[in-house]
Amino acid sequence: MVTKAKQQLLNAIKAAKGKKRPKFGNLRCQDSGRWFDSKLERANHLALERIYGKASVLRQVSFVVVDGPKKVRLIVDHVIIERSFCGDDFPRFRLYDTKGKAPTRDWINKARMLQEKHGLKIVAIGKNLKEIDY
Repeated sequence: MVTKAKQQLLNAIKAAKGKKRPKFGNLRCQDSGRWFDSKLERANHLALERIYGKASVLRQVSFVVVDGPKKVRLIVDHVIIERSFCGDDFPRFRLYDTKGKAPTRDWINKARMLQEKHGLKIVAIGKNLKEIDY
């Protein structure tokens, strides 16, 4: 006799057989109806929301790095909008990108181009919001 839990496990295995493993081995997960590309990205996002507040944290923001017939984009995992109380009304932006492993050469090049074009520096973060040098 097959128990309900065992049957659910067998069904999950059958459903996953045809699917390819993600490039970096991440597992997509869900929290409060929002999908995240990895468990680490979800943990970092929830930590940033606790620090800065839910209204100040944006997810998956796309920036055009190279404009032209073939646009090159960089999608940043977390953008923090900070209001300055020093008299100027211009918001400040902090860009965070979650990395489970060392950043790839392609990502590093796009991050440098973004900094040159828009003056925005991306901070690569790993587990527990620890910064990763690149």
